[in-house]
Amino acid sequence: MSAKQPWDSLKYLVQTEPLEVKWLDIVGYENLKQNLQTQLAEVVECYREERHLGINAKQQKPLSILLYGPVGTGKTQLAQAVVKEASKCLFIQCKLSDLLGKYRGESQKSIDLLFKMASDLGPSIIFMDECESLLARRSSDKVDGRSDISSQLLQNMTTYKNVSFLGATNLPWMIDKGYIRRLAAKYLVGLPTESQRAVMFKKIFVQLFTVITDEEFQDLAKQNDKLTGSDIDRAFDFWKSELVKEGNKARHSQFCPFHQNKVVPCSEEDADESVTKLRR
Repeated sequence: MSAKQPWDSLKYLVQTEPLEVKWLDIVGYENLKQNLQTQLAEVVECYREERHLGINAKQQKPLSILLYGPVGTGKTQLAQAVVKEASKCLFIQCKLSDLLGKYRGESQKSIDLLFKMASDLGPSIIFMDECESLLARRSSDKVDGRSDISSQLLQNMTTYKNVSFLGATNLPWMIDKGYIRRLAAKYLVGLPTESQRAVMFKKIFVQLFTVITDEEFQDLAKQNDKLTGSDIDRAFDFWKSELVKEGNKARHSQFCPFHQNKVVPCSEEDADESVTKLRR
Protein backbone atom coordinates (compact mmCIF):
# COMPACT_ATOMS: atom_id res chain seq x y z
CA MET A 1 0.00 0.00 0.00
CA SER A 2 3.04 2.29 -0.26
CA ALA A 3 2.06 3.22 -3.84
CA LYS A 4 -0.07 6.28 -4.44
CA GLN A 5 -3.76 5.54 -3.92
CA PRO A 6 -6.84 7.45 -5.09
CA TRP A 7 -7.99 7.73 -1.45
CA ASP A 8 -4.75 9.27 -0.13
CA SER A 9 -6.58 12.54 0.60
CA LEU A 10 -8.70 10.72 3.22
CA LYS A 11 -5.91 8.90 5.02
CA TYR A 12 -5.99 11.47 7.81
CA LEU A 13 -9.31 9.96 8.96
CA VAL A 14 -7.59 6.71 9.93
CA GLN A 15 -6.93 6.69 13.68
CA THR A 16 -3.23 5.95 14.13
CA GLU A 17 -3.05 6.50 17.90
CA PRO A 18 -3.61 3.32 19.94
CA LEU A 19 -6.99 3.19 21.65
CA GLU A 20 -6.89 2.51 25.37
CA VAL A 21 -10.62 2.22 26.12
CA LYS A 22 -11.60 -1.30 27.24
CA TRP A 23 -14.93 -2.81 28.23
CA LEU A 24 -13.94 -2.66 31.91
CA ASP A 25 -13.41 1.11 31.64
CA ILE A 26 -17.10 1.60 30.79
CA VAL A 27 -19.39 1.36 33.82
CA GLY A 28 -22.67 -0.48 33.27
CA TYR A 29 -24.40 -1.32 29.96
CA GLU A 30 -23.43 -4.97 30.33
CA ASN A 31 -26.01 -6.32 27.88
CA LEU A 32 -25.07 -3.71 25.29
CA LYS A 33 -21.36 -4.45 25.65
CA GLN A 34 -22.05 -8.16 25.25
CA ASN A 35 -24.08 -7.54 22.08
CA LEU A 36 -21.39 -5.31 20.58
CA GLN A 37 -18.75 -7.88 21.46
CA THR A 38 -20.54 -10.80 19.79
CA GLN A 39 -22.20 -8.97 16.88
CA LEU A 40 -19.35 -6.67 15.89
CA ALA A 41 -15.98 -7.10 17.62
CA GLU A 42 -15.77 -10.90 17.29
CA VAL A 43 -17.17 -10.86 13.75
CA VAL A 44 -14.65 -8.23 12.60
CA GLU A 45 -11.86 -10.23 14.23
CA CYS A 46 -13.07 -13.30 12.30
CA TYR A 47 -12.99 -11.29 9.06
CA ARG A 48 -9.39 -10.36 9.75
CA GLU A 49 -8.42 -14.01 10.26
CA GLU A 50 -10.20 -15.06 7.07
CA ARG A 51 -8.47 -12.33 5.08
CA HIS A 52 -5.11 -13.35 6.51
CA LEU A 53 -5.77 -16.96 5.46
CA GLY A 54 -6.97 -15.89 2.00
CA ILE A 55 -10.53 -17.13 2.46
CA ASN A 56 -13.11 -15.70 0.05
CA ALA A 57 -15.35 -13.12 1.74
CA LYS A 58 -18.51 -13.95 -0.25
CA GLN A 59 -20.25 -15.33 2.82
CA GLN A 60 -19.53 -12.25 4.90
CA LYS A 61 -22.36 -9.83 5.57
CA PRO A 62 -21.82 -6.07 5.99
CA LEU A 63 -22.47 -4.88 9.53
CA SER A 64 -24.20 -1.60 10.37
CA ILE A 65 -25.13 -0.61 13.92
CA LEU A 66 -26.70 2.55 15.33
CA LEU A 67 -26.10 3.76 18.90
CA TYR A 68 -28.59 6.37 20.08
CA GLY A 69 -29.25 8.09 23.38
CA PRO A 70 -28.74 11.29 25.40
CA VAL A 71 -25.59 13.36 25.19
CA GLY A 72 -22.67 12.18 27.33
CA THR A 73 -23.70 8.56 27.88
CA GLY A 74 -20.53 7.11 26.33
CA LYS A 75 -21.44 6.22 22.74
CA THR A 76 -18.00 7.24 21.44
CA GLN A 77 -16.30 5.27 24.21
CA LEU A 78 -18.31 2.18 23.27
CA ALA A 79 -17.18 2.55 19.65
CA GLN A 80 -13.54 2.83 20.72
CA ALA A 81 -13.89 -0.19 23.00
CA VAL A 82 -15.25 -2.27 20.11
CA VAL A 83 -12.17 -1.45 18.05
CA LYS A 84 -9.92 -2.19 21.02
CA GLU A 85 -11.49 -5.64 21.39
CA ALA A 86 -11.33 -6.33 17.65
CA SER A 87 -7.53 -6.38 17.62
CA LYS A 88 -5.70 -5.03 14.55
CA CYS A 89 -8.92 -3.63 13.14
CA LEU A 90 -8.72 -0.31 11.34
CA PHE A 91 -10.70 2.50 12.97
CA ILE A 92 -11.90 5.36 10.77
CA GLN A 93 -13.68 8.22 12.50
CA CYS A 94 -15.34 10.83 10.30
CA LYS A 95 -18.02 13.50 10.31
CA LEU A 96 -20.18 15.10 7.65
CA SER A 97 -17.78 17.99 7.02
CA ASP A 98 -15.04 15.50 6.06
CA LEU A 99 -17.19 14.22 3.19
CA LEU A 100 -18.94 17.31 1.84
CA GLY A 101 -17.43 18.77 -1.33
CA LYS A 102 -17.64 22.20 -2.85
CA TYR A 103 -19.06 21.03 -6.19
CA ARG A 104 -21.86 18.62 -7.02
CA GLY A 105 -20.71 15.01 -7.12
CA GLU A 106 -17.61 15.51 -4.96
CA SER A 107 -19.37 14.30 -1.81
CA GLN A 108 -20.48 11.06 -3.43
CA LYS A 109 -16.95 10.52 -4.69
CA SER A 110 -15.56 11.09 -1.18
CA ILE A 111 -17.93 8.48 0.24
CA ASP A 112 -16.89 5.97 -2.42
CA LEU A 113 -13.21 6.61 -1.68
CA LEU A 114 -13.82 6.35 2.07
CA PHE A 115 -15.29 2.86 1.79
CA LYS A 116 -12.71 1.85 -0.84
CA MET A 117 -9.94 2.85 1.54
CA ALA A 118 -11.61 1.02 4.43
CA SER A 119 -11.94 -2.11 2.30
CA ASP A 120 -8.36 -2.01 0.97
CA LEU A 121 -6.91 -1.56 4.45
CA GLY A 122 -9.61 -3.57 6.22
CA PRO A 123 -11.29 -5.13 7.93
CA SER A 124 -12.36 -1.72 9.16
CA ILE A 125 -14.94 0.01 11.30
CA ILE A 126 -16.17 3.41 10.12
CA PHE A 127 -17.52 5.42 13.04
CA MET A 128 -19.65 8.50 12.40
CA ASP A 129 -20.79 10.59 15.36
CA GLU A 130 -23.90 12.74 14.96
CA CYS A 131 -24.85 10.69 11.92
CA GLU A 132 -28.31 12.31 11.81
CA SER A 133 -26.67 15.17 9.92
CA LEU A 134 -26.12 12.79 6.98
CA LEU A 135 -29.10 10.44 7.37
CA ALA A 136 -31.73 13.09 8.10
CA ARG A 137 -35.31 12.69 6.91
CA ARG A 138 -35.61 13.26 3.18
CA SER A 139 -38.84 15.23 3.64
CA SER A 140 -36.94 18.07 5.29
CA ASP A 141 -36.25 21.06 3.05
CA LYS A 142 -32.79 21.46 4.55
CA VAL A 143 -31.58 18.06 3.48
CA ASP A 144 -33.14 17.58 0.03
CA GLY A 145 -29.74 18.22 -1.53
CA ARG A 146 -28.15 15.53 0.64
CA SER A 147 -30.50 12.66 -0.16
CA ASP A 148 -28.22 11.50 -2.97
CA ILE A 149 -25.25 11.58 -0.55
CA SER A 150 -27.19 9.48 1.96
CA SER A 151 -28.16 7.00 -0.75
CA GLN A 152 -24.53 6.71 -1.77
CA LEU A 153 -23.56 5.98 1.83
CA LEU A 154 -26.18 3.25 2.17
CA GLN A 155 -25.15 1.71 -1.14
CA ASN A 156 -21.54 1.46 0.03
CA MET A 157 -22.63 0.05 3.39
CA THR A 158 -24.06 -2.98 1.57
CA THR A 159 -21.26 -3.31 -1.01
CA TYR A 160 -18.08 -3.84 1.00
CA LYS A 161 -18.29 -6.98 3.10
CA ASN A 162 -15.29 -6.31 5.35
CA VAL A 163 -16.30 -2.75 6.24
CA SER A 164 -18.58 -2.18 9.23
CA PHE A 165 -20.47 1.05 9.87
CA LEU A 166 -21.09 2.27 13.40
CA GLY A 167 -23.20 5.40 13.79
CA ALA A 168 -24.07 7.43 16.88
CA THR A 169 -26.77 10.04 17.33
CA ASN A 170 -28.49 12.06 20.04
CA LEU A 171 -31.47 12.75 17.77
CA PRO A 172 -32.69 9.41 16.37
CA TRP A 173 -36.09 10.88 15.41
CA MET A 174 -34.35 13.02 12.78
CA ILE A 175 -33.07 10.00 10.85
CA ASP A 176 -35.15 8.87 7.91
CA LYS A 177 -37.11 5.67 8.59
CA GLY A 178 -35.85 4.13 5.37
CA TYR A 179 -32.27 4.52 6.54
CA ILE A 180 -33.06 3.16 10.01
CA ARG A 181 -34.65 0.06 8.47
CA ARG A 182 -31.42 -0.76 6.62
CA LEU A 183 -29.32 -0.68 9.77
CA ALA A 184 -28.76 -4.20 11.09
CA ALA A 185 -29.11 -3.29 14.79
CA LYS A 186 -30.14 -0.29 16.88
CA TYR A 187 -29.16 0.06 20.54
CA LEU A 188 -30.25 2.61 23.13
CA VAL A 189 -27.45 3.99 25.31
CA GLY A 190 -29.63 5.45 28.05
CA LEU A 191 -28.97 7.29 31.28
CA PRO A 192 -27.03 5.28 33.88
CA THR A 193 -28.95 3.66 36.72
CA GLU A 194 -28.54 4.71 40.35
CA SER A 195 -26.08 1.91 41.13
CA GLN A 196 -24.09 2.70 38.00
CA ARG A 197 -23.90 6.39 38.95
CA ALA A 198 -22.64 5.39 42.40
CA VAL A 199 -19.84 3.38 40.81
CA MET A 200 -19.00 6.31 38.50
CA PHE A 201 -18.89 8.74 41.43
CA LYS A 202 -16.63 6.42 43.40
CA LYS A 203 -14.37 5.65 40.45
CA ILE A 204 -13.80 9.35 39.68
CA PHE A 205 -14.14 11.19 43.01
CA VAL A 206 -12.07 8.73 45.06
CA GLN A 207 -9.03 10.49 43.58
CA LEU A 208 -9.88 13.54 45.74
CA PHE A 209 -12.13 12.37 48.56
CA THR A 210 -10.75 9.17 50.08
CA VAL A 211 -12.90 9.29 53.23
CA ILE A 212 -16.32 9.09 51.53
CA THR A 213 -18.06 5.78 52.25
CA ASP A 214 -19.94 3.57 49.79
CA GLU A 215 -23.23 4.56 51.45
CA GLU A 216 -22.46 8.23 50.88
CA PHE A 217 -21.60 7.58 47.23
CA GLN A 218 -24.93 5.72 46.90
CA ASP A 219 -26.78 8.66 48.46
CA LEU A 220 -24.96 11.07 46.14
CA ALA A 221 -26.06 9.01 43.13
CA LYS A 222 -29.65 8.99 44.40
CA GLN A 223 -29.71 12.80 44.58
CA ASN A 224 -28.42 13.17 41.00
CA ASP A 225 -30.76 10.96 39.01
CA LYS A 226 -30.38 12.85 35.70
CA LEU A 227 -26.58 12.98 35.44
CA THR A 228 -24.66 11.16 32.73
CA GLY A 229 -21.12 9.84 32.95
CA SER A 230 -19.88 12.95 31.17
CA ASP A 231 -21.66 15.19 33.70
CA ILE A 232 -19.99 13.36 36.60
CA ASP A 233 -16.62 13.70 34.93
CA ARG A 234 -17.13 17.46 34.50
CA ALA A 235 -18.26 17.73 38.13
CA PHE A 236 -14.96 16.18 39.19
CA ASP A 237 -13.01 18.77 37.18
CA PHE A 238 -15.08 21.54 38.80
CA TRP A 239 -14.47 20.34 42.36
CA LYS A 240 -10.80 19.80 41.64
CA SER A 241 -10.42 23.41 40.50
CA GLU A 242 -12.41 24.61 43.54
CA LEU A 243 -10.08 22.72 45.89
CA VAL A 244 -7.08 24.32 44.22
CA LYS A 245 -8.65 27.78 44.72
CA GLU A 246 -9.35 27.06 48.39
CA GLY A 247 -5.82 25.82 48.85
CA ASN A 248 -4.36 28.97 47.32
CA LYS A 249 -6.50 31.23 49.54
CA ALA A 250 -5.83 29.28 52.74
CA ARG A 251 -3.83 31.07 55.47
CA HIS A 252 -3.08 27.90 57.42
CA SER A 253 -2.20 24.40 56.23
CA GLN A 254 -1.32 20.97 57.53
CA PHE A 255 -0.27 17.62 56.16
CA CYS A 256 -3.24 15.48 55.17
CA PRO A 257 -3.90 12.85 57.87
CA PHE A 258 -4.63 10.28 55.16
CA HIS A 259 -1.87 11.19 52.69
CA GLN A 260 1.22 12.55 54.42
CA ASN A 261 2.69 13.79 51.14
CA LYS A 262 -0.28 16.14 50.54
CA VAL A 263 -0.87 19.58 52.06
CA VAL A 264 -4.46 20.59 52.85
CA PRO A 265 -5.96 23.87 54.21
CA CYS A 266 -7.03 23.88 57.85
CA SER A 267 -8.01 26.16 60.74
CA GLU A 268 -5.50 28.22 62.70
CA GLU A 269 -5.70 25.81 65.66
CA ASP A 270 -4.75 22.81 63.49
CA ALA A 271 -1.99 24.57 61.53
CA ASP A 272 1.29 22.69 61.18
CA GLU A 273 4.42 24.83 61.52
CA SER A 274 6.45 22.42 59.39
CA VAL A 275 4.09 23.04 56.47
CA THR A 276 4.52 26.81 56.88
CA LYS A 277 8.28 26.45 56.75
CA LEU A 278 8.01 24.18 53.75
CA ARG A 279 5.91 26.74 51.87
CA ARG A 280 8.35 29.52 52.69
